[in-house]
Amino acid sequence: MTALSEVRPAPPSVRLASRRRLLLVLAALLALALALAGYAFFFSAYPVPMADLLVYRAEGAAVASGQDLYGFRVTRWNLPATYPPFAALLFVPTTWLPLGALRGGFVLGNLGLLATLTHLSLRCTGRPRGAGHPAALIALPAGALCLEPVFQTFVYGQINLALAVLVLWDLSRPDGARGKGFAVGIAAGIKLTPAIFAVYLALTGRTREATTAVCAFAGTVLVGVAVLPVASVDFWTTRLYETDRVGKAWIVDNQSLQGLVARLLHTPHPGPAWVAVAALSPPARGWPSPSAPPAAGSRRGACSARPSPRSSSPRSAGRTTGCGASRSLSCSPPTPGAARCAAPRSSRPAPLSPAAACGSPRTTVTSISTSPGGSSPSRPRTR
Repeated sequence: MTALSEVRPAPPSVRLASRRRLLLVLAALLALALALAGYAFFFSAYPVPMADLLVYRAEGAAVASGQDLYGFRVTRWNLPATYPPFAALLFVPTTWLPLGALRGGFVLGNLGLLATLTHLSLRCTGRPRGAGHPAALIALPAGALCLEPVFQTFVYGQINLALAVLVLWDLSRPDGARGKGFAVGIAAGIKLTPAIFAVYLALTGRTREATTAVCAFAGTVLVGVAVLPVASVDFWTTRLYETDRVGKAWIVDNQSLQGLVARLLHTPHPGPAWVAVAALSPPARGWPSPSAPPAAGSRRGACSARPSPRSSSPRSAGRTTGCGASRSLSCSPPTPGAARCAAPRSSRPAPLSPAAACGSPRTTVTSISTSPGGSSPSRPRTR
């Protein structure tokens, strides 16, 4: 009786906070349910091709049966295999399931990957924290389902979200972490475009991580050569340079400068005209000097002006917490009194944050467009 009498009800402020958390989670679940209902309606009312998933399955079947990996065409868009042989090896399990089960698995898997990508992004930004995090982890994927890049990833059954999770997880790890860069190299071995993040690591002074990424990528190439020697020689000497295999330059999915110029000039073959546009881009003209003082009111200036809570120690004297001044970003879970951005020992220019570096999967998703010369749908740009 004494123990029971000592149990006191929670203060009103605690009960109110618990109710708010519950309401936020319920609202987030409602938003997710509405988004999924919209997807279910669209998938039932309109034929969803999942064309890229069919190509992945055909690549796996070609490997399993010993056929020419880069000689087949599938779907009504006559799509060929465009990924390296290492990726084709990973696609072999897609042949073990019926097509209906495979499509359902891809949808559920992409939902899980979208939630994982949201979690990694929230961890890097550190917001929202505490009570708002569970609701955000549900609501943000619900909103992302309405974005065109994510929507197209689901419609075509693509692996873009898997690659984005690999890259963001790897880049958000602390500098010096064992094996950092390995996942970036594996992602590049599956689809070549993530290799740009190995360049990012090198340009931001993380030579060890960049070297790890290159070694991991080289390992995927060697695995492909060992298991599929003929296909590897074919891909790395011939197919890699056949850019028309991944789509036409003019389609709207091509967000490169070449695609922009092709659409502005109304020509399927823009030629070298895009070079003139590229010459005007900031990288071609040179970035502003990192030693130049930041503009008044700029984010970099505001960040770099904040003192570090750790600056009281002799080893960290003179450090700043500013994101614009940090050499890298540590995305470990926040702790009280700890700075989110690891301060630098040198005066190197700041790299992009991992979340900004990874960006959106917009550049890797596709849609079916209509060709200028007719009404037949064009095949997806990239997969």
